[in-house]
Amino acid sequence: MSFRDTILKFVDSLKVEDKPIWAYKLSKSTDFTVYSSCFAVLVKDLFNGLDDLSSDNKSEWITYIQSFQDKETGYFKDPDSYKRVTDPHHDVKHLDLQLTTYSIAALESLGAQSKYPLKFIHDFHDKSYMLNYLNNLNWKRSWNSGNKVMLVAINLIYNYEKFNCKKSQKAVDFWFEWMD
Repeated sequence: MSFRDTILKFVDSLKVEDKPIWAYKLSKSTDFTVYSSCFAVLVKDLFNGLDDLSSDNKSEWITYIQSFQDKETGYFKDPDSYKRVTDPHHDVKHLDLQLTTYSIAALESLGAQSKYPLKFIHDFHDKSYMLNYLNNLNWKRSWNSGNKVMLVAINLIYNYEKFNCKKSQKAVDFWFEWMD
């Protein structure tokens, strides 16, 4: 069996039987979540495992992921996020930002996009807000801070590319200046 086939077989082993196409677990001992659904899409896409997905199944998966998007903020929110908070550095806001990033990537892999613009990212259009955010991250925990700045940049770029938000483009330019 090829490496590709081994990976896809493993991902398929995490599919929950007798549940919709999008019901995947992160491991055999966990429940299915929108996170694991997004991961399944992304891994399948990486190995061209979505090619045989019917248009009906693809639409069902897209609808499922899109159902987690909050119309007012644009965040993708897991109603159980509060149960997943492991420490103060991974609070619900961090988890929402993470899920939003995974969701937009999975939707892109499925040939779709978010239903609504990412309005929450508009705070970062203000240079002083972004500067304050970046400077107040705990850089002694660079793994967490690096994750946060990457997620912000990905969402700014997405908002510019998908919704033609010029302010998001300018914010990305400022983000790169700060990173430099």
